Amino acid sequence: MIKCNLSELMGKEKIRSISNLSRETGISRVTLHELYHDKNKAIRFETIETLCRYFNCEVGDLLEYEEKGE
Repeated sequence: MIKCNLSELMGKEKIRSISNLSRETGISRVTLHELYHDKNKAIRFETIETLCRYFNCEVGDLLEYEEKGE
């Protein structure tokens, strides 16, 4: 299973609002909400790139692989 660490990245940067992040990145609130709550089924490369650029992080900081059941 792929896990998204958007909530942790937002916490580190003290970004308290998905709406603010949406305005600053141009990524829709719906997309960010799904990523934040780990409910997304797919993610576009453009979205990954935008978030990595915004948080100045690597893809592995944003997304990680977990074995099911962990």
